[in-house]
Amino acid sequence: MITTAGPLNLEITPDSVESLQAGNNGMLVHTNHCVHPSLASNNELYASRIYGQSFARKARAQVLLDKQAIDGKVSINDAQALLADHENFPTSICRHPNDDRETGWQRSVISIIVEPSLHQMHISNGNPCENPYETYQMK
Repeated sequence: MITTAGPLNLEITPDSVESLQAGNNGMLVHTNHCVHPSLASNNELYASRIYGQSFARKARAQVLLDKQAIDGKVSINDAQALLADHENFPTSICRHPNDDRETGWQRSVISIIVEPSLHQMHISNGNPCENPYETYQMK
């Protein structure tokens, strides 16, 4: 979510809602586990659904953003490359079906990059490494 104060992430569980704001660099990285301190215990409760790979994907995304960011900004090409990243396959950011017993059924189904200041969304249907982004102008 984008606010006038910058990016904001809502972590929603059956029992609570918490928000996370971007760091000093104006960026916010999130994957499929709870980060807010009051919700982190959910990671243990639902460990069988997280499989541990969410933590590695978040760390990888943070490394890539830290390398790509110039003055707190990441280009569209950099964001697309991040979402198509295959480091640590089969539990990479860009997920493909594979033979892994726990995570082999998971795949990237959509990739969305939003540029609020330009009122644009870039959407890749399926794996972003295989499907081009289409740009949509929002009014």
